[in-house]
Amino acid sequence: MAAYRKRLVTEIRDTLGWFPNWPLHQHLSLGLVGYYHGWRKTFEWRTSLTSLGINHTLAGGQGLLDDIYATENAVQARFHTTGDDTNPMACFSFNRRHSLVAQCHQSTHVSLDIFSLQREILSAINSGTLTWDKEWVILTEIFNAKGFSALIAGSRKSSASLSASTRVSASAFNIADPQLGIRLMSSEFMAYQAVARQDVTPYFYIHKFTYGVRSRVPRELRRYRGMAPRFNAA
Repeated sequence: MAAYRKRLVTEIRDTLGWFPNWPLHQHLSLGLVGYYHGWRKTFEWRTSLTSLGINHTLAGGQGLLDDIYATENAVQARFHTTGDDTNPMACFSFNRRHSLVAQCHQSTHVSLDIFSLQREILSAINSGTLTWDKEWVILTEIFNAKGFSALIAGSRKSSASLSASTRVSASAFNIADPQLGIRLMSSEFMAYQAVARQDVTPYFYIHKFTYGVRSRVPRELRRYRGMAPRFNAA
């Protein structure tokens, strides 16, 4: 289980720039503060901005496209939705272990105002009311989905078939849409399967302070990926 969790975190982070929420049912909220253990690909949330006395405001939110993601050159997808078929099918075959397919339904995201947050934290540090751990990361943006599906292959011969209980007129359908009655029909050699999970937080962003060379004073909050290059633009 740890192996495909690490693979999932690495692929989503490197390809999409997000961190996947694992386990999927874990409750996350903006402003959590803690540590990212890069080797284990896990988070240890210790406190929150509110508990530290830091005021934080939202930068706003927006909707996202419900595009499907699949590991490059590793997944074949076939949708059968034409004719009078009352049970549309989505069939996936995988040619690489730990390759994955993931899709959101009606996904939105909301984030913290990074510039005002940085100002608040630095002000508290400079006034002596806050001691900041330089290894802390902050959960600054979360993605909420009305529905979410993820399939992770356990071998190079894995396969999974999903069925919708309602008729679909398009050539393909969203495999995370709870209103379609998506269910798993068959699978072989799969490592993990989450089908049309409702009201979950599949992805998130984190920020971390940068420091100058040999400096103990934080400089700037930057988006953090836990890899080289370690920081991206905010």
